[in-house]
Amino acid sequence: MTENFDFFIETCILYDTFHWKSPENSYQTICRKYGPDLISYTDFKALFNRISIENCNESTCKKNLAEILKSSYTALKSCILNDVSCGKSIDIAHDKILEVIGKVPWTHFQYWFQRFSDGNWDFGESPAPMAPEFMDLPIGIVKTIIENCDYSNQWTLRTELAFLELAERLSNPKLKLEVLEFKAEQCQDFEKIEKILEQIGRKIWVNSVKIRFPHLSNVASILAHLKPKILETIELDYKKIDNRLNDYRFECDVRVERDFLKISQFQILVHQAQNGVSLEY
Repeated sequence: MTENFDFFIETCILYDTFHWKSPENSYQTICRKYGPDLISYTDFKALFNRISIENCNESTCKKNLAEILKSSYTALKSCILNDVSCGKSIDIAHDKILEVIGKVPWTHFQYWFQRFSDGNWDFGESPAPMAPEFMDLPIGIVKTIIENCDYSNQWTLRTELAFLELAERLSNPKLKLEVLEFKAEQCQDFEKIEKILEQIGRKIWVNSVKIRFPHLSNVASILAHLKPKILETIELDYKKIDNRLNDYRFECDVRVERDFLKISQFQILVHQAQNGVSLEY
């Protein structure tokens, strides 16, 4: 066996052990990527049993797996491939990884999950790294910078600090919200909010969401980061729905395909603040 294969197989076994997978099913996952020639089922089962015995305690298994996933990007990709080959959905696979390490950059997870789902199981290519920005700095450093700036710059930087603090609060994996409200009057504010949600690397637990953005097309980007089966109500507050607002003529085309986020009943609330118009569908 090659060194890469050894690492892949041991990572997958530890991952499968944590999720109570049988050696037979675990071996099938290995064979889907490498075929049955590199290791026989007899040898695989012996290795599986040894690793399972060493990690028979669930907390020990989770700790050892977390250390590997946090220290090796290849190990993380191995677990993603493991779930793809077993036919797991992207949400279930993401939740399984989060259960172990608590946080995964969603953009990278989505990239590899989609890549493997498309049949490209090579580990070689990675998404291009993003250039670091001001918002990537730790909050403590940002506060120090603000204190040493003049008043005009402080005003701008305090806005950036508010986004940083929002990111810190939403990153808490135990956070459960009854109501979450997003407001952005400008496109650049929406882009900052969207970046925060992507960096969190998990879906947010929230019952009700209120969204006010410059464009209705922004709404779907936000809903994609909210935990399904938990969200109960969606409220949209939007000014520029139609050029004919002054005539109070609205056209609304609502289409629900299959089961929309498991919501059987929902309301669309449309507000036009200037003229005090409130329509409820």
